[in-house]
Amino acid sequence: MAIIENSALVAEPPVKRRMSVDAYVLVIGGAAVALYAVARLMFEPSMQDKEAAMRTALAAEHVKVCDQLGKTAASERDNCLALLDSLYIVHQRAFIAENSEI
Repeated sequence: MAIIENSALVAEPPVKRRMSVDAYVLVIGGAAVALYAVARLMFEPSMQDKEAAMRTALAAEHVKVCDQLGKTAASERDNCLALLDSLYIVHQRAFIAENSEI
């Protein structure tokens, strides 16, 4: 081939390519995660509701323990509940202190 001859290869015009399978998976996965996040924001109970339910369950368990210990009189039951509540708070603080990175 001489230097002055034109090359037979001509640049083809760009062809519109379809998205690859990876791109489809990425788009569908992103949409699924976004829908899941919106659903959790709309339908999951708030932290205050969760904490109130936890406190109610905890009070019921404390009453059950006091009943099993035989503390049925009003003053004995109040003392028992106060002791169990303070014990729970001490354990909660110890757990937080043990697991904190401060």
